[in-house]
Amino acid sequence: MALPPIEFPLRARHAGTDPVHAVRSILTGGHNTACLIWLDPAHSHQWLPGDSAITCSNCIKKTTVTTGRTP
Repeated sequence: MALPPIEFPLRARHAGTDPVHAVRSILTGGHNTACLIWLDPAHSHQWLPGDSAITCSNCIKKTTVTTGRTP
């Protein structure tokens, strides 16, 4: 089941080494991505504008809402 993109409004990557992930804040005070990677606050991250393209293929799959089935 795909999650609406609005659920992951932020964009980030691990300091130049990762694709761009769809990110959201979680109740414990940290952040996680649509592909379930935990963004550890102890490590550096590059925060990007919210309209930045998502390049993580797993985040794209999780945030793409499909309107029908593929035949």
